Amino acid sequence: MREPRGRSPLDRRILAKTREKPACIIPLLLLFFLALCSLPAHAQQQAAPSLDPAWMPLIERLAEDGFDRAATERSFSSLGPTSYSPAFMAAKVLELHGVPGIGIRRDNVPEPLLPEGYAPPTPDITVGSCLDFITRHKKLLEDIHNKHGVRAPAILAVLLIETGLGQDLGRDSALRALASMAATNAPARLEGMGNSRQKTRVAPAALLRTLTEKSTWAYEELQALLRYAQQRGLNPAQMPGSIYGAVGLCQFMPSNVEKFGVDGNNDGRIDLFHLDDAMYSVARYLEASGWRGAVTDEERRRVFLAYNNDVAYASAVLATSKRLESALSGKGRISRKSSALIGGYSANPSARLDPSLRRLRRAPASARVQALGDYQRLLQ
Repeated sequence: MREPRGRSPLDRRILAKTREKPACIIPLLLLFFLALCSLPAHAQQQAAPSLDPAWMPLIERLAEDGFDRAATERSFSSLGPTSYSPAFMAAKVLELHGVPGIGIRRDNVPEPLLPEGYAPPTPDITVGSCLDFITRHKKLLEDIHNKHGVRAPAILAVLLIETGLGQDLGRDSALRALASMAATNAPARLEGMGNSRQKTRVAPAALLRTLTEKSTWAYEELQALLRYAQQRGLNPAQMPGSIYGAVGLCQFMPSNVEKFGVDGNNDGRIDLFHLDDAMYSVARYLEASGWRGAVTDEERRRVFLAYNNDVAYASAVLATSKRLESALSGKGRISRKSSALIGGYSANPSARLDPSLRRLRRAPASARVQALGDYQRLLQ
């Protein structure tokens, strides 16, 4: 717009100042608007409808222990509004006290996501596919053996039993599993779900002791999971895991990531969803558990027991390892098309029924829960 003629120099200066004001005010108004928007977002996040109120005491405890409250709330909100479940702790009670009859409901709980860029290392689990896998990764597996003393068949046996060599990483969120166990620290948490057989067969003192010990353990693992997720820049709610919160191709408990995790591909981070890191980490764990001095079957079984304290699990890993060793040497006359797995373990027992829940003996019929009235709200 052209200026009218006849204005004095003073008028022109005043007019120029007036025109400059919007340019100065706009950034200030924009900053003020953004500040206003951020406040409701924070307040909304604290009372987000997607955050299960059952998590609040746990979030407060984590904040007191130094975890960022806002980030923790965002992670728990990702689990959904009804994500807490005492069934995870109840499964541990069943394991320790032998009262079967429970399933874990996943209604309204988001499915965990596979890590970005992740793909299962192999499409099937035959002896031939395992031998081809060893051939493809020969240099890497030789380096692992030279450093940790563990040969390829033992490493593959663990990965096969745990996750089917990465084909099934778990149906639950590791965060949900560990947080649920950490929050289930009193009998009253289980009573609302009321398994009548549990009430009659588990002494109150024993139940309280189990809940106290295992909720404390789960809280420590939960802290380790949050640290691990933060280091990798992941949302822990999206990380798949077993019903007890084990993660990765090798199903490490989060605290074991800190103790035994290895950056196998030298990319500056420990990523147990990456094959190199997972295989190196398994080897380091087995070495720390006494693999170098284990020669006999029984000695090696004890090493596998250190990985997962279940006799059936250790026996299955040992048998699978020996089968692959024999096939690799060419002395066993084992068909390449035959299954690599031994001992009745499916591709990933921990995704549906954790290996530590498996027993050598079946539970007696009298101990089984047959009526839907027991854990009706938790049965699948």
